[in-house]
Order: sequence, then C-alpha cells, then structure tokens
Amino acid sequence: MNKFKKYYTLELSLLCIWILLWFCLGTHMTETFNIHKYYSFKNFNFFRSNLIFYIFLILLIYSFVNKKTSLYLILSLYPIFGFIGTLINSNESIYFSLHYSISLLALILFVNFINTEKIDKKYLFYLIHYSTLFILTLYFIFFIAPDLFSKILNLQYSARGESAATFKLSENTTFYYPQNSNGASRIILILTIFFTCIYSFLIQKKITINNFLLLIVIIIFASLNIFYQSKLNILAFIIANLIIFLRNDNYKKKLYIFSLILIITLPFLIIFFYQKNFTRVENRLLNSEEGIFVFNKYELPRNILNLDKLDYDKLDFSNLNKICISHNTSLDKFFGGRICGWEILTKLYFQNLKFFGYGFFDDRRILKKLEKISSNSYIFVLFNAGIVSFLIIIIFFVNIFFKMIKSYNLLKIHNSDIIIPLYYVLLTGYLIARSFLEDTLAFMSVDFLLLINCIVFFNYFFYTSSILDKNR
Repeated sequence: MNKFKKYYTLELSLLCIWILLWFCLGTHMTETFNIHKYYSFKNFNFFRSNLIFYIFLILLIYSFVNKKTSLYLILSLYPIFGFIGTLINSNESIYFSLHYSISLLALILFVNFINTEKIDKKYLFYLIHYSTLFILTLYFIFFIAPDLFSKILNLQYSARGESAATFKLSENTTFYYPQNSNGASRIILILTIFFTCIYSFLIQKKITINNFLLLIVIIIFASLNIFYQSKLNILAFIIANLIIFLRNDNYKKKLYIFSLILIITLPFLIIFFYQKNFTRVENRLLNSEEGIFVFNKYELPRNILNLDKLDYDKLDFSNLNKICISHNTSLDKFFGGRICGWEILTKLYFQNLKFFGYGFFDDRRILKKLEKISSNSYIFVLFNAGIVSFLIIIIFFVNIFFKMIKSYNLLKIHNSDIIIPLYYVLLTGYLIARSFLEDTLAFMSVDFLLLINCIVFFNYFFYTSSILDKNR
C-alpha cells in the first residue's frame, strides 16, 4: 500500500488531468467568474467550458508548492505574449484570448509536471499511451464514423468539408466537438500507422488468421484516409509504410514486400473504383485546380521589387496580384492558398514589427477576407504572438525533432520490441511535418496533446535505454 502511494498516486493524478484535457477540447471559456452559474451544476456546459481554467490553477499551485521546474517552462512566454498582443492590438473579447492563453499555459505546466524527478516514467507512459489510444478510438467511433459512413452511403465523392458532432444527453448536458476533414483524417491516419506497426511485428512470427484480419482493418482504414483526400496525410501514409516495411533489411523478406505493395496500392484502387463507378466526380488529388496536374502550367515569377506596401486595414482580394508573388501560381494552388497567406502575414508582421504580435487568431481575421489561409504553426505564432514567441517555438520543435532522431537510432540498438518506439518515431515525424502545413500545433488541439504523448514516450524510452546500457 505504501509503495502504491509512493509511486502511483502522482501518476494516476496525472492520468485524470490528461483525460480532462481531452475533455476540454472544442470548448471556449466564457464568464469564468460567474460563480452563480455553477449552482447545483444546472449549466453543465458552462462548467465544461471553463474546466481548463481550473486545471491550470491546479497545475500552477503544484508547480509553486513543489518548486519543480524544467526548461519547458520557457515555452510559457508564447501564450503570455499572445495574450498581451490581443489586449494591445485586437478587438477580440478578453475571454477569447484568455481561453487560448490559459489552455496553452495548462498544457505547458502539464509538460513541466511530467518532467519532474518523482514521476515513474514507465508507469506514466503506459497510462498515457493506452488512454490516448482508447480516446482516439472513441473519437473515431462516436464523432468520425457516423458522419463518414453517412457520406459513403450517400455516394459522396469525398469527406471534405467541415462538420460538427454534438451529443445532447439533456438540456444542460451537451458535448460539442468541431471536426473538419483534416482532423478526422489525422485520427484515422494515426490509428492506421499504429495498426500497421503491430502487423509488421506479428508477421515476423507466423501468418495467422489474426494477422489476416488485422491486414483487412489496415486496408479499410487506409482507404478511409484516402477518401478524405488530404494530400499531407496520404503522403505521410505512404512514407510511414515504406519505413515500417523496408527498415532493417526487411526488403529481403517476401512477406514484407507483399504487405507493403498491398497496403499502399489496394486502398487507392478501392477509392478510385468507388469514385469512378458511383460518384463520377473528378478526383481532387488528380485535378488541375489543386491536385498533382496543377503543375502542367508554368507561371513566370512576378517581380518582387514591384510589390505594394501592405495596408493592414485596407487589404482586399482585388490587389492580391500586387502584394503576393505566389498568388494563383501552381505551388500556391497545390497547397490550397497557403503560400500566398504566408507571404501576406510575414510581410505584414515585419512591416510593423509588433513585439507581442497582433493577438491570438488575428491571422484568420486578415486572411478570411482574402480567401486565403495561414495553416502554418510557426507563422501563426510569429504573427499572433511576436518574434520572441516564434524563436521559442522553433527551439521547442527542434528539441523534439532531435529526440525523434535519437529514438530512431536507439531502435537499431535495442530492437527487442519495436512496435511502440517505431510508432512514436513515426507519429512525431508526422506531427512536425504537419506543423508546417497546419496551425494546430500552435494552440490546444489534438495535435498538441499527441505531441505531449510523444514527450512522455521519449522520457520513458531514454530512461529505459540508459538502464539497459548500464546493465551491459
């Protein structure tokens, strides 16, 4: 009993906080200090919306009481600067900015928490690992699958477009989760990679009926991933499979090569057959508007010296050709308007050089009227929270990247059980790549929570590897 209290109470407390962090997704803080709204929990959604504030207070109190700090706390300057930037430069509600600032601070304090010396790294990792897989599975079953299969049954050609999942259990008990195509596709891709890692390990032993059933599940999930037509996720799916099946001389094994070819080609054939015979709509990945064939035309680059100075308050779609050299180029179309959006935000920021940035999500206010998007975590941080926050985020992700490289190198040394380490190396690489094309690693999101999951794994893996080295 004493051993349980000594080693596991802290980890189980962290597990509870971890689950609550997932529970807070899709909510926004309101009038947090209106205590009367909590009376008898008559307004359950009000409590859920402001739950992140109380998680932040709990973690903050723990940090002060235990005086445990790590270098990760430097990251807290980003949400603080972003909040100041909103107060100075934005017209957004204070609760809007407070929500994003407090949410990020809570996540950073949680990361600081898991890097204390008192934590049992192995036990905490398995708690976080299996609870996350369980949560992702529930997301798929309750929030993704119903909308996804409805589209398939209605013979829609893809699952692009935004939707929202709302569960109303009673008048005051409603669960709302915003869901878009990339979000759903991301979860499906992550589950597919995990299943594939398991499959690649199992076929080392022997071929069984369980292996065959798992292969069918992988092909189904891979087909659903392609159905979403997210170019990044499809490319990540192909690269992940190449790494899984060709590493460590696996290319010499016929079963690995057969599995690789089957898993990569069959889902594409299934979706191609579905779209050709049922929907009769041009495949988004192959069209000339934003697909691969957009590069058939070659555009001469515009003269950057003739670009107009941007007026923050008078931007309009009619002058995009003058202020954005990539507007309507093949590369900009292929990336869904991102390149032009990056140009506009970067130029706007360095023209005015606001130290604290323009405030959380001010990039979307600017680009929405120009029909462009930023979708880049680094430019999001630069524009909304300033140059110092940008440099801090760069250092943070470079640190994670080198941990991923170190983990992959350790896989070659300790190759006894590669399922989980290989999965986290691939997951980390995917999240970092995604940070260049999406802004979801710049605020509280599924991506950021998954990255914390990766940090927990690295702590456990490096600790375990060091023990193995000492025992040699």
